[in-house]
Amino acid sequence: MGLFFISKMQLDNIIVKSHEPVRLDRYIRRFYPNITQGVIEKSLRNEQIKLNGKKVKSSARVIDDDVITIVAGIFGKDEDVIEKKIFSQNAISLAGKLLSDYLLFSNEDFIAINKPAGLAVQGGSKISLSIDESLAYINSTQNASYKLVHRLDKDTSGVLLIANGFDSAAKLGKAFHDHLMAKCYIALLSGVPKELNGTIENNIGKDRSGIFEIVRELESGGKLAKTNYKILKYNKGVSLVEFQPETGRMHQLRFHAKFLGCPIIGDVKYGGKPHSNMLLHAQKLTISKDVFGKEIIIKSKLPDAFDEFDLKNN
Repeated sequence: MGLFFISKMQLDNIIVKSHEPVRLDRYIRRFYPNITQGVIEKSLRNEQIKLNGKKVKSSARVIDDDVITIVAGIFGKDEDVIEKKIFSQNAISLAGKLLSDYLLFSNEDFIAINKPAGLAVQGGSKISLSIDESLAYINSTQNASYKLVHRLDKDTSGVLLIANGFDSAAKLGKAFHDHLMAKCYIALLSGVPKELNGTIENNIGKDRSGIFEIVRELESGGKLAKTNYKILKYNKGVSLVEFQPETGRMHQLRFHAKFLGCPIIGDVKYGGKPHSNMLLHAQKLTISKDVFGKEIIIKSKLPDAFDEFDLKNN
């Protein structure tokens, strides 16, 4: 009887379009962004949501051509079902800046912004304002679907891509994974490396043994981190370096600057001299023509803090 009853209900089918595996609950939120996690979990337990006709957990992964079946009407407008989104005035104000003051590039697939130092990309227990929160406000008020596809550390400034729509997010995510994005960073270092150009390559991993969570070189385990560098200018124990990372590990450039014996100015976590800002800037990002059919180069001007130091050409 139970199966017969369910079969007579009106069902909504969602055909998954994602080249990379995505958690089922996260994919459902693409279509119902304000549904509470509790409602999703309960609906899965009651088999009101199925994946390819089977009962699954919210952590199940979906990919291209999977079918999510949802009993129509279970996501009503009751306040116990819908999450109430309350955005701070700071988040609303930042939303306006993301689409104006900070905007570097815009097309139908994505936008690129010039993220200032000190602004977090994603929220957390100690984060009062983030780009992700402001994107949620834009999405809820402008019928948009902006999505983060990569990160910059809170204290790193520069070029940050934001996908427009889920297909574009999948395409950009795959491009980062397939190394079709060339990233160039500029930093000011405490000291001048012995070699003015070269490649740093080692395995690094998280170290939580101290006051801060940092990364360190590991003799076994860890993940490969590879960075090409070139000193552009130097003077009086300070050098301007160009970093071109070939991998994208947590704190990779910050650790590799320390590895050179010349930590980034303002990066006290890795031994840099104190400064009002960490002087690491994502200056340029080049998207291969294989991604959108033509090469796209996005550049960002160095912050004024870089002008405080009297450097000469190498």
